[in-house]
Amino acid sequence: MNLNSVEKLKNKQNLLSFLNNLEKFDFYNMDEKQRFYLKSIGIYNFKMTPEVCMIRVRVSAGQISIKQLEQISEICTKYNTELILTTRAQIEIHKIKNKDIFNVYKEISRTGLNSYQTLSDNVRNIISDPLDGVGLSSKIEVYSIIKEIEKVFLEKDDFLSMIPRKFNIAISGNVSNITSFFSNDLYFALAKKDDKYGFNIYIGGKNNQLAKKANIFVEKENVKDLCEAILKAYNKYGLREKRNKTRIFSLIEKIGIEKFKKNILEFYDLDLCEAGDTLIKKKKYNNFIPIKENKYCFRYKTNFGRVKNTELRQIIEFAKKENLNIRFGNDQNIYLLGLKEKLTPFENKQGSSNILACAGSKYCFFSIFDVKDKSYSLNIKKLEQNNISLGYSGCLKGCSKHQFCDIGLISIRTNTYGEKEHAVRFFIGGEYTFGKTMAKMIYWAVPLRKLNELIDIVVEEFNGSKYEDFEQFSSNILNTYRENFLSFWFLCKIHTKKKVYLKSAQENKIINNENEEKYIKNIFKNKEISQILNKDLTNSTRLLLQKTWSQ
Repeated sequence: MNLNSVEKLKNKQNLLSFLNNLEKFDFYNMDEKQRFYLKSIGIYNFKMTPEVCMIRVRVSAGQISIKQLEQISEICTKYNTELILTTRAQIEIHKIKNKDIFNVYKEISRTGLNSYQTLSDNVRNIISDPLDGVGLSSKIEVYSIIKEIEKVFLEKDDFLSMIPRKFNIAISGNVSNITSFFSNDLYFALAKKDDKYGFNIYIGGKNNQLAKKANIFVEKENVKDLCEAILKAYNKYGLREKRNKTRIFSLIEKIGIEKFKKNILEFYDLDLCEAGDTLIKKKKYNNFIPIKENKYCFRYKTNFGRVKNTELRQIIEFAKKENLNIRFGNDQNIYLLGLKEKLTPFENKQGSSNILACAGSKYCFFSIFDVKDKSYSLNIKKLEQNNISLGYSGCLKGCSKHQFCDIGLISIRTNTYGEKEHAVRFFIGGEYTFGKTMAKMIYWAVPLRKLNELIDIVVEEFNGSKYEDFEQFSSNILNTYRENFLSFWFLCKIHTKKKVYLKSAQENKIINNENEEKYIKNIFKNKEISQILNKDLTNSTRLLLQKTWSQ
């Protein structure tokens, strides 16, 4: 086998041996091999800024004690760092000086949290719904199951940066969830079979792929053993050649799900049961959420994942006073559980309840610009009023799951419309709650100066459809058309300012892409549009883009 460069690094040195000698390690002079090894314990150092590090802290299912959060806050104060929450409900501490990183690492370990295997080729933080066990739709509490699964891989030689690629796991025992979990490599979705609750298995998801149904049902007492078998099968049979073909998705694409199920049985003593009925419902959540025992959960909206230490102190003191539990959500917000009344001392600010924003260029060198700052420029109020979710990723890695939202954005630079400027790729049409389809790209480059104008037109189209939910709008209207048609349609609306709204392609008698040109001409009756419109909608769109968005 022609191993990729990362696999060759794995074979050069025993990682536990390296990590056991960290006290003697020179954090001022790191090479790429050593940077790779440090990722095993969540320490990230980039060669362009070698003087500072980031550490990522595992927060199982986003559940953290008040004492632990208080200790994290004290660490951030002591070392003058910055903290952000990720879309996997964990903590990243940034701007740590090299001279302090080993002490920060040790102090985090003393909190009862750890940073092991939060980066690199590892089983990452296992996620669930922040209302696990306490939500009104919760049927199975899964936190204890997650802690059992962690015992399989945490600090174990066979799994410590040794699997073919990163592996994301989600498990939820709730019917309704704050976010969708179909972008995970392995998703245990609440299901029911023969009047018994358990989980259906979905495998092969990632930020640009939907996890597919494996036709396996597992009862809660067997989840840990089945998960262990899946991890061992992936570790043994996973692809290790081309780096971009090493996720479990690629393995299943190559050998098929039935063959992989046979691989699982090498490590699993029970029969694989056929899937039951997956139990998923979509629900809109407000800031105060009713939970069990006639109590409430308050969703504290962060600044797109950024949390100042002063905010943390306020949250901690309030949680202490009211005897609340604290959890992080995959939506980068903080959940305070156990309120007796719908009252908090916190300002009901506009934050990121509907927007996922990746770390951005301030914290990640892959990002084109500061996504978190740019998120403030979006029409947040309009998105929240219409319950429209938006994922804003800084690069193609897609950390904000932009294809698992109603509207998705990827930051880019472009000179398509004149001078080089910041822009985004634009996605719509995701049916993500039930794992049906991902959002599709309809524009390669939308200049930031025109982004809100486009979003406003899309929201107006949604309102005109009379559907209450954007996913229903996507299913019944948007996804009945080709991407090229939608691209041209929205440009026509921007260009003409005409208030017209689509019905489904079938209702408009646009079948097999026929009659698109005729339909648009009849609707807009615009001379400029008629002159450039032809059956090649790709070329027509390119011409209208230049007319509409050129500088």
